Amino acid sequence: MKLIADGGSTSAKWALISGHGITLRFSSPGVNPAVMSADEITQRLLPALAEAIENATEPIESVVYYGAGCLPGTPTQAMTQALCEITRAARIEVASDMLGACRALLGERGGVAAILGTGSNSALYNGNTIVANTSAGGYILGDEMSGAWLGRRLASDYLKGLLPESLRVAVEAKGLNNNEIIRRVYRPDISSGEMAPNRFLASLAPIYSDFRNDEWIERTLREGSRLFIERNLLAYKTHLNGSVAEVGFVGSVAVAFEDVLAECLKLYGFTLGAVSPDALTPLLRRLG
Repeated sequence: MKLIADGGSTSAKWALISGHGITLRFSSPGVNPAVMSADEITQRLLPALAEAIENATEPIESVVYYGAGCLPGTPTQAMTQALCEITRAARIEVASDMLGACRALLGERGGVAAILGTGSNSALYNGNTIVANTSAGGYILGDEMSGAWLGRRLASDYLKGLLPESLRVAVEAKGLNNNEIIRRVYRPDISSGEMAPNRFLASLAPIYSDFRNDEWIERTLREGSRLFIERNLLAYKTHLNGSVAEVGFVGSVAVAFEDVLAECLKLYGFTLGAVSPDALTPLLRRLG
């Protein structure tokens, strides 16, 4: 049997595949090996994977994991070690979530793929491998238009008294105030189960969907979309020889604000391609 996953920092989606097709789909908490040890990854994933393995009708022979934070070197080694310890599979492939998105959205076609979820990323793909990738920068230095970026803008304007009243009330309805926001961003109690700062900020992003008619929301969504394009996608123009590139997206933020993305992409000479909430579904479709 084969286990394939699309993993983000917040959650991961998995599929167990036998020779007869998909036998089980399930979710687990997300991990990020760029900031977690192999032991921490194992502890986070073990409950969900142990249950899936118990229900497997055959031994798992191979694992393919596309995930956030799966950088070359130590992070990939930590992820591989954790998956080996949990599944005992003979073959384990760990690759970036960006490569997973490219394969999911584009298959063997060249083009541009992007991720807009808790974080954001993008790449130029030639149908086989990534040929150019603008550094995402993470939620402090980049991740434009991601859930964390949207939450950061919301929290920042709340702290400075710049939000409309309706949005201020929506933030406070989550049990937040100035002191609590500062604490959750700079001094979270991770050991007690509180979310890491990027995930906490991303948890505020649903407010954007709840208040789509608000002027502040619409302005910020367009600002985030333009920044994502200008600071990430325009770098690929030199590789495209003047052609209009189609940009496909995976991620919850992309699905929620597909209309804004399409509008802004057109302004910069791109077109919107396929949009999917995750990479796993189109990956499985391509496997047949």
